Amino acid sequence: MNNKIIHVVCSQHYDIVWRREVQHYIDLRAKLYRNILNQLVLHNEMKWTFSQAYTLREFLEANSEYTSLVKELLKSGRLEIIGGQESISDLNMSSGTAIVHNIETGLSWFRDFLGYEVKAGAFEDAFGLPVQTPQILKLAGYEFFKADRMPHNGLPNISGDFNWIAPDGTSIKCVSTFEGNGDWGWGYPDNPDDNTPCSMEQRSNKVLARLKNAVPNESENILYTMVGEEHDLVDDLPRILRLASEATGNSYIFSTYLDYFLSLDEKYWRNRPSYDSSTDFSRLFTGCYTSRKKSKALPAKLESQLVKTEFNASFGKKDNYNELCDSWRKLFVMQFHDAICGCHIDENAVWLQQLYNEAIKKTNDKTALLPFKKQLPEMVEDRFEQDITAEVYTFGDWSFEFSKGYFGKVKYKGETQGRICSIMLREDSGTLWTEDYSGKAYEFPAPYKIEQLRQGADTIALTMFLSQSDFKEMWTGFACLECRLEMIFHKRSPFIQVKLNTNLLGNSTEIALRWHNPPSKTCLCGTAFGDVEHKEYDLAPMSFCGDAFPVANWAIAGNYAVFNTDSPGHALRNGQLETIVLRSPVRRWSPFFPVTPTHDCHDNGDYEFSFIVNIQGNMLSPSQLHKAALEFRMGNSKQLIKKPFDVLPENLVISSMKPCKNNTIEAIVFEADGIIASWDLGSHTERFNPNQIKRVAINV
Repeated sequence: MNNKIIHVVCSQHYDIVWRREVQHYIDLRAKLYRNILNQLVLHNEMKWTFSQAYTLREFLEANSEYTSLVKELLKSGRLEIIGGQESISDLNMSSGTAIVHNIETGLSWFRDFLGYEVKAGAFEDAFGLPVQTPQILKLAGYEFFKADRMPHNGLPNISGDFNWIAPDGTSIKCVSTFEGNGDWGWGYPDNPDDNTPCSMEQRSNKVLARLKNAVPNESENILYTMVGEEHDLVDDLPRILRLASEATGNSYIFSTYLDYFLSLDEKYWRNRPSYDSSTDFSRLFTGCYTSRKKSKALPAKLESQLVKTEFNASFGKKDNYNELCDSWRKLFVMQFHDAICGCHIDENAVWLQQLYNEAIKKTNDKTALLPFKKQLPEMVEDRFEQDITAEVYTFGDWSFEFSKGYFGKVKYKGETQGRICSIMLREDSGTLWTEDYSGKAYEFPAPYKIEQLRQGADTIALTMFLSQSDFKEMWTGFACLECRLEMIFHKRSPFIQVKLNTNLLGNSTEIALRWHNPPSKTCLCGTAFGDVEHKEYDLAPMSFCGDAFPVANWAIAGNYAVFNTDSPGHALRNGQLETIVLRSPVRRWSPFFPVTPTHDCHDNGDYEFSFIVNIQGNMLSPSQLHKAALEFRMGNSKQLIKKPFDVLPENLVISSMKPCKNNTIEAIVFEADGIIASWDLGSHTERFNPNQIKRVAINV
């Protein structure tokens, strides 16, 4: 008599962009799709799982003869879709609006074209998951979540099934393998660059050996996953499962995640562990957040323009709204986890920029209509140059100390703020995924030479030039760096705009802005529809668990709030917040990555970065931080004064709006401050629980 039922779920992870050319992946995916579908025709007992819409639609458009087969397999339950979003994006570098749009776009295609309703949420291979993910999953209508990459504060990954609870209390059941109950690569070596010859018999024997070692647990049903990425399949899976059953006395069956989920009763789930927002699921492959500036900057800019266009279209400016669908799809490809993180070759970076160039043409709105109170002061460009002769220069609430043309201290309302920020360099010999610091570091020494001081009616700008021509005594490969740092102060506001221009030629170098916040042990960071608290990380023995963490839009440490647009890599080092702006070419992970430093290499050459910092950011609520970040990303904007937005509660944030039929707007709104809110919409009152995300229909 069999002791356990082993649910063997087979799947294939398809990369849109990674370490080989785009066309290579198109051809490889087509080959693998055909192979899998043909195997399902040959073996009636087999089942399979696919995920994102983009890759399957691309295959069926080029191979339409398989469409009826795919529909039939989906209807019979032998083919399953998990996730089903347009692309598997990086959730740490995409806004909540983009994540929801991505999911909706993919699910609509599966529903409309293939007649299939996706039940399981999934973000296969994505690097980290925001704390509001359970609510996002429920908002999309998923019944459960297939968990993947669940790091647990530097400890081993969470394994086995569990309950995941969002900050508002929303809970979703998550299925996940126990440690050891998964096989990757269809019997090939674990190192993807290991070219050791491997026969089909050797591969089959390796798969069989791992299957027989499946780890049992208290349930009668056990999940075992088999997945490939760039690998062709073993061709005798049915025989391998039969041999595993005979050898162990367990029953190994082809299954799907839905089959497995339905096999688990409520008693089982009551005994599974639960994890809430205190668990950090974003500590993995931290180098991703600091590699390839353009691959982060372009999707950030495109996303902001798309949201701006939808905001404006909700109030009559609908000229180009109907053309946005294609641009959103291109954005979702740019936000694919191996694209936006920068883990790709130069040819693919060029392809991604072409997508941006095509998509941005549909978003020509210059000014955004904000459906909430403006948060940022106007930084009007009406400044004229001033001599730097006085030792103390007073301007509104600010005063500046100079010494022979060098920048000294800044005071705001009589309180000393130091130099606001400084430029840090470190030798980073990691990979595009990882951080691996040698301990060698350099901080541009004070004082900074003032190149220009310009004053206007409401603003004053200080421009500083810093240069270092030879760092070879510090570390090999670094050649030279020139920086131009500009800080723009508003006379009656603690907000400062910081602009950094860099011209770098080097190798294995990290450039960061160190903010001069009072020492802090924690950093609160904005995420999709919420926030998460990070601590200063101890460098782990495994270099991919470095000390950087992702910050989607804003971070606050001490009393400094920093708003970023396309520099998501941050770290808390010696109590001070650092924003990592560039990593010049780093140690190769595989032969496909260039490492010789030239001006053409990422991220050498000229780049510009822009930030807003509030030196009294600890006085801002999370809702104010979210609104200020959205306003900053959109650029030029004006406040919409119109019912019911003029009575929007302060703690509610509108992240998305799009026009619908009958003069209505569908908005995605979230409560950010952890308190109950009621919004009077005229026809009814919409109530929000603390940290709740809701879709709201608004009559205008």
